[in-house]
Order: sequence, then C-alpha cells, then structure tokens
Amino acid sequence: MKFSDETLEFINGNKFSNSLYIPISLKEKSIPTRIDFVENLIQSKKIIHLGCVDHLSSLESKLKSNTWFHKRLMDKATRCFGIDINKEGIEYIRKIGFDDVIYLDIAEDDVPFEIKNEKWDYLVLGEILEHIDNPVFFLSSIREKYKAYVDKVIITVPFAFRLLNFRNVLKHKEFINSDHRFWFTPYTLAKVTDRSGMKVETFNFVHSYKPSRFSLVNKFLLTRYPALRDTLVLIAHL
Repeated sequence: MKFSDETLEFINGNKFSNSLYIPISLKEKSIPTRIDFVENLIQSKKIIHLGCVDHLSSLESKLKSNTWFHKRLMDKATRCFGIDINKEGIEYIRKIGFDDVIYLDIAEDDVPFEIKNEKWDYLVLGEILEHIDNPVFFLSSIREKYKAYVDKVIITVPFAFRLLNFRNVLKHKEFINSDHRFWFTPYTLAKVTDRSGMKVETFNFVHSYKPSRFSLVNKFLLTRYPALRDTLVLIAHL
C-alpha cells in the first residue's frame, strides 16, 4: 500500500493531529511470507544485506531447512553482498563457503570499496531497526553514506498489531524479544524513515510463516485483516 498525499503531509511534519486515523490495509487473497515477499522484490537485483549472519546458534538448522534469509536472498539476487557487526559470525560463514560478506559497522565505518565499485538496487534491513537505540540517527547515517551507491531500502520489522499480541493481551502478558526497543506501525515506521531523510514509497503486511491448512481461523483472520500479520515491510528511497 501507499500512504495518501494527505497522510504524507502529517508524516513529513507539515500537518499535525493528535487523533489521526489513516487506512492501513485491505482484504487480500494471499498471505505472503516475509522471505517470499522480499525474494520477489530483489529478484535479479544487486542488493546489500545488513545483518546477514542472523543468529549464529540457529544458522546450521536454517541452512538445512533452507530458511536462512541471506542464502535465500543470494539465490534470487544478481549479487547479494552481506554486512554484519557480528565478527565471529562473519568468520564462520566465510569458513563454510560464503565469501561475499564483510564485518562492518554500517553506521560508523566508512563505505567499503566493494560497495563503492557497484550501483545497488536495494539495501535490505531485515529485523534490524527494532534493536537500534536511535533508529532515526541510524537510518540518517546510512542515507548520508550510501545514497550515492544505493537506490532503495527495504525495512522489515515486527508489527505492533500482530494477532499474537492481541491474544497475549487477553492473558495480561507481553511476548517479546528481550533485545527489542520498539514496536512499529506503518505510520511510526514511516515517520522514523522520513525523519532520516529517506522518501517513503510503499508498505505491506507479511507473515513469518504460512498458516497451515489446520489453522483455518488464523488463515481467515490474516487474509481478511492483513494488519494482524506479524511483520511490516516498508520500502523507501535513500
């Protein structure tokens, strides 16, 4: 979906309301998974994947089940260059044969020559922003350094209105990754992205897995109300 021109006026700060309602979803026929959705976006493109290592402890099992995000992106992209701040993880994936990766702090370190020598279609930030103390500063630093080399950014984050959160509220509980700083919505993620100087293009709701044929209620709800899915994807121009 795209934000309306009127909503964008609020996102970029030209207008203000303390009770703003905006449309965020329509009924959809299919429930794309996060991996499938991003794969379709980056098919035959040159991309940079930030956070390529994922969780090192689960990497072996993800390779066996073909669910390691970086490998899936590599299989679809013309080139997929991986970046991660996990030095041990980068050393490990190099040992098992994935050479097009580098240990780097993208916000603090200089742009490496491997990136300067190419023009890139996308920078993929998969499940990164919710771990960052200051997401506006983080995205601003990326834009300032990489806008000459990268066209667009793909950001995926856990979604605040996910169905699981409503179910846990009924149990008087919150279920969360203990390293997360934020829950995002389409508007708040767009606001953070816009404040960094990037230009918001589209947003979509995806799910981390396909509901099984036995989960008929889940499938009905996630199809009829896409904003109950667990992941938000936003695309913006650097």
